[in-house]
Amino acid sequence: MTTAEPVERAVLSTIVSIAASEFHLTADSDWDGPTTEAQSVGDAEATCMGKAPRDDALKQDFVMTIENLKELQEVTAAIPSSEKVGLLRAEDWDPTRRSLCFRHKLFRRPLEDEDYANLADWPVYTYSVREALDAIGYTHYAVPIVAYDLDGYSISLNTYQEHFKGALAQIDFTLSHEVVEEEDVYRASIHSMRVLKRPDREVT
Repeated sequence: MTTAEPVERAVLSTIVSIAASEFHLTADSDWDGPTTEAQSVGDAEATCMGKAPRDDALKQDFVMTIENLKELQEVTAAIPSSEKVGLLRAEDWDPTRRSLCFRHKLFRRPLEDEDYANLADWPVYTYSVREALDAIGYTHYAVPIVAYDLDGYSISLNTYQEHFKGALAQIDFTLSHEVVEEEDVYRASIHSMRVLKRPDREVT
């Protein structure tokens, strides 16, 4: 009897302008108490929105990325007539005005036989989040985003916002798909990020 090889997700890549609005790539994912999506801080996801770059050539590449992802959604949807959520957002029919939602789960339960980290020293901004992290500190471990600045140096957790909010960046990501309550849900999970141009605060 042969054992199936583990499936590895393909790493995709795109260049986007990271919107200053809806920017939640922070040490606590901007979690502010229990919600329907995140009952605890351990359920929260750090997120950001990627928009079309201003450069014409990069903008066309972005449009092609959007069209490819739309086509991928159409051929993989379990419920063809369902709304496809979690990945693409459109302000209107103009493909250059669409945006991509990227996400990263900072706190995870360890896999079998995997050590997990004490989160006592993890940087947070509020006392309530500190308490919430302490509550999961011995059942979860932290997975910082792999991120690099313009010169290729690693970016520390506390400076994600300084480097990426409003910046032009390359984002490498994996794509997942599941059906939740009769909706096809797609998620672009960040594999790594790199600044290509320092933040432009006008990108909202």
